[in-house]
Amino acid sequence: MRWKSYKELPVKRFDRAEIYKNTLWLESLPGMYTKTGRLFSIDLEYERIMEAIPHHGNIEDFVIQPDGTIFAMMSYEDADELWFCRKNEWDFVCKIHAYEEIPPGFDETKTRPRSRLLNIFVWKQEIIILTAASIMRYSLDKKEWKQVKLSERFYNAPHSPSAVITSSGMIYLGFNGGEFGGSLRSLCIETGLVTNLEWAVTVGSEVQLVNMMGETRKSQPLYQTLSTPVTGIIIDPLDPDKIIYSLGMQHMGSEHGGVFKLHETEKELVFGETAVYDLRSNGKSYFAGTSISLLEFGDGKQRSIDYGIFRNVGGAWLSTPAPGVAVIPTDMNRKTSLCGNTPLLAVERIK
Repeated sequence: MRWKSYKELPVKRFDRAEIYKNTLWLESLPGMYTKTGRLFSIDLEYERIMEAIPHHGNIEDFVIQPDGTIFAMMSYEDADELWFCRKNEWDFVCKIHAYEEIPPGFDETKTRPRSRLLNIFVWKQEIIILTAASIMRYSLDKKEWKQVKLSERFYNAPHSPSAVITSSGMIYLGFNGGEFGGSLRSLCIETGLVTNLEWAVTVGSEVQLVNMMGETRKSQPLYQTLSTPVTGIIIDPLDPDKIIYSLGMQHMGSEHGGVFKLHETEKELVFGETAVYDLRSNGKSYFAGTSISLLEFGDGKQRSIDYGIFRNVGGAWLSTPAPGVAVIPTDMNRKTSLCGNTPLLAVERIK
């Protein structure tokens, strides 16, 4: 079954996918299939699907290390928790104490409001957790938490942003608001300073909101910076000083978007022929998912790869159009756009 013929079939609302040693890991959002987000694993050789976490919490995000270790953040009715998996054995790490600031007059007899969990990263010997209001840093050596408040809150994000962390500790975030647009931000984990990358330029020691046309604004709402949502963000595999991000929008019969490189405030168009719905790197080249085909970029070249045949594995439709690459249809973008299913990519990193 090929892309166009299957496109309107009901599929699970997957929003993250990773490959490690012939195993595909899929994270699903709450929806018509499950009341909570779940994590599944698919053996690509034998095509068997299993639920990966035997708990009843809601998985918010996960990250796979080069040695196969998985860290996952889970939310429950009364607590948030950090778990890790090694050789298919899950173990509890600690509670995640990500709380909101207590408002004036708060009733101390009530449960303190928790901050929404968005993304998880492993940086050096720390677990970095991004919430809607702060950065939570957990030292794997000292077993201690440190909380850094954000200069801008992300309360109105419809779901977790595309995100990547650099070796210097900068997080780059791409927000997908569907028909309401998107936003590109950077975040310093040391200070919590959030910068709007579509508008910000540095004048001396002061950051001003200035777009490429020289227009200045005092502030900019989260989803009115870009008219097109950000669907993926990676570090350039050929130049770690650059960020590559994708834009993609399908709404009421039209598509637009592309792939861009960003270095400080300089933006370069890489591809702009159609919408791109996901962007992933294997460490040497990178792949972009469109509604027509899979695109691979590397060494200044671009090639188009047919998605091939999609097959149903335990309710998850997927294809493997290239070695170390899986494409999974997802309906997660239907929440904010009048679109059909869009491609979600999983790309295994090359050592």
